[in-house]
Amino acid sequence: MRLLQKQQQEKAYFCPGDHGGCFIAMGAQSSSLAVHNITDVGIARTLAGCIFPVGLMMIVFVGGELFTGDCMMSMACMKGRIGFGSLLRTLLIVYLGNFAGAVLIAFLVAHSGQYDYSAGALGAYTIKTAVGKTGLKFYAGAVFRHFMQYPGVRSCVNGSGQQKILAESAGDLLPDPGLCSIWL
Repeated sequence: MRLLQKQQQEKAYFCPGDHGGCFIAMGAQSSSLAVHNITDVGIARTLAGCIFPVGLMMIVFVGGELFTGDCMMSMACMKGRIGFGSLLRTLLIVYLGNFAGAVLIAFLVAHSGQYDYSAGALGAYTIKTAVGKTGLKFYAGAVFRHFMQYPGVRSCVNGSGQQKILAESAGDLLPDPGLCSIWL
């Protein structure tokens, strides 16, 4: 009986993790597809910044899980609300689910012929982006991006719930604040 419950619990984290990986990969691929031929860097980054959050929105709509969001569970572990083993198990399952979903989308995109768009320009853009990201030094890549840029993004996504509470009194006059805050 306990084994069945454990398997159901792991499946309950893997499937949303898989969806999260798929939708983030779709958002990234969609933004790359949209900007691969734009030479003006400012316009390209603005357009990519408007398209990529659609992947985040899809995760929110279907109840998907991202490893980065589940890392917030470490606070509950520090306060003793969940055990360390439970935290590690959840993070591992969600990470593997995110990885599986992203690999699935990468496989489908690679075999769809999409990288041949614009006489191979999308494929070249993808390789250029991958080389740029893997060539970052640890300090510039991990430390700066995660500790300086990530908190702002996470606060916008987490803040959507607070904005929704404030906007409930406005009725249907305003658009869904959760959707608006994802784009900020």
